Amino acid sequence: MPDLADAKPGARGSDADNWDDWDANQGGDFLPLSAEQARQWRQRNRRVCLWCVSVAQLLAGGVVALLMGMLGGPALGWSAAFGALAVIVPTVFFLYRTRRLAPHAGLALLNLVVSEFLKILWVVILLLLAPWLVPSLSWPALLVGMLAAIVTYVLLPLFAFARSTVNMGKEGG
Repeated sequence: MPDLADAKPGARGSDADNWDDWDANQGGDFLPLSAEQARQWRQRNRRVCLWCVSVAQLLAGGVVALLMGMLGGPALGWSAAFGALAVIVPTVFFLYRTRRLAPHAGLALLNLVVSEFLKILWVVILLLLAPWLVPSLSWPALLVGMLAAIVTYVLLPLFAFARSTVNMGKEGG
């Protein structure tokens, strides 16, 4: 392992190079974007609507619950619906909590960590209450409903990203 005392300020890869670059960028070299450049940047980098993801989860959970209900009876349908809700309700709670503004980054990070902990706690509580809230509970159907909501939560942003990269390719060509 190299000795840090032997490092020369001008040596390649040293921290001094990073600080020099940082100092150079702090000067008057910053050029603000024009209105047109800002519009193009916003068009290329669209925000993901997290509430839309929750609505998509609700729709996917509803479709799975209906299919399970039609194919296996009402007990399977209600179990799948409860499984989807055991994912969706804590996610909505998490989104609501994390939308609050914090006065500084430390509190924002703390809010994020506490919100995630409470989200996990919500899921555990809902799963513990499932046998009492859902008559004739089917755990496999409940897990299928949870899986439908979780897969939607993962795949929907990926589809949005893929769509945006396809649109960028059309604009560039």
